[in-house]
Amino acid sequence: MATEVGSETLLRQAFAQLEQGWEYVLVDCPPTLGFLSVAALVACQGILVPVETRVMALGGLAALIRTVDRVRERLNANLRFAGIIACRVDLRTNLSRTILARLRERFGDLVLQSFVRENVRLAEAPSFAQPITLYAPESSGAVDYRAIAAEFLEREHVGVGYEQTLVANRH
Repeated sequence: MATEVGSETLLRQAFAQLEQGWEYVLVDCPPTLGFLSVAALVACQGILVPVETRVMALGGLAALIRTVDRVRERLNANLRFAGIIACRVDLRTNLSRTILARLRERFGDLVLQSFVRENVRLAEAPSFAQPITLYAPESSGAVDYRAIAAEFLEREHVGVGYEQTLVANRH
């Protein structure tokens, strides 16, 4: 499909054919910025960005921001950042605390207050082909993802100006 003219819009066309009644559709993309990720950015209105509290992840976030800017300019002017989710957070380490602080300093309210703690159950769940909420519903990973969902829905309800936060903190 990647070689077809306008192929990056095929997912958006598929979304347009969905039956009414869907409030949110989550598209889980690979961490690389290839064709599938660009097609998702073209099809979606907002993006939630998971960022591991590791140094290399900050470089990936910077590359994603540049890609989103290009997609917005050329293919989807309505695309916005809906939030950044800190993942694999281990508050016992200086690295996790430092990266979390940098994210909040740089991106302000765009970074959700809820975050995903380092959790072995999260690593195990995919090997059992189950979401964490079924595999280990009482684990810290399941608790964290439920908190993130609740915070995201509350932010969407209140209509926090995420894009203004990103633009103000980018300069």
